[in-house]
Amino acid sequence: MFSDDGPLPSRLALQVDGSVGLALWDLHGRAEEARRPDSLLRDAKALGIREALGIDLHALFGTPGLAEVHHAAAVDREVDAFLTRHPDGTVVSLGEALETRRFRVHRQPARWIVVDRPELIRLREAFIAPDARHLHVPADVPSRSWMPLVPRDRPALITARGALWPSPEPEVADVFASLARFAPGATVVFDTVPPWFARRARRGWGPTDRFVVPEVGWATTDPAADLERWVPGATVTALDAPAGIGRWASEGLARLGLRADPPTSLWRAVLP
Repeated sequence: MFSDDGPLPSRLALQVDGSVGLALWDLHGRAEEARRPDSLLRDAKALGIREALGIDLHALFGTPGLAEVHHAAAVDREVDAFLTRHPDGTVVSLGEALETRRFRVHRQPARWIVVDRPELIRLREAFIAPDARHLHVPADVPSRSWMPLVPRDRPALITARGALWPSPEPEVADVFASLARFAPGATVVFDTVPPWFARRARRGWGPTDRFVVPEVGWATTDPAADLERWVPGATVTALDAPAGIGRWASEGLARLGLRADPPTSLWRAVLP
């Protein structure tokens, strides 16, 4: 846990731990990448938010790794490809927090629904305002209370990078099973962490001695098998590993402590 008394917007009181810490960690990685002249992400919004926060995120999280940046860029591509095929589609972003994808993608959906815990929606709205097209819903992802907002009469893409693995496995199973009922045929892009990282998190691991990651609820190396149990008929595809690293090499670096980001894998599921 870390509390910082640096300059913040007047309506924002910030304590950096748990899900807030994960949101800032992800922001830090994207902002650092955006500073590079050869950046994978053009993310001026992330840079602006990091500067406005007035917190030394490098001291909190260290030098970010590249895997999460690659995953953010991969989800951007998934959103752009979906909206090219379905310009009237709906994008639902679970656990969006300070993610700035809305400002990076080349197309905008008919509706973009952001779902996150109330404290994270408050944090987001200190920097990113909702509007008629971009809705913010303060709700826990496993609560299902937001699912009726997803239109059933048009295609839906649901992104859940960093939104599912902190929850217990039965809650994740219920999210997928409920989505198959509320949004049949939807595509879900999500990430997972392996069991060894869950064990490390339980021991109090963090990228620096100033931040400890929250415990992992759902850890898996085979989400296709998990979804087959939860939602028979769902198909799961592994998305590209970080360029030039490879999935197993990337995980090996994390095991050796040479990567300052979670060892996530990225997947696409199509629900029946």
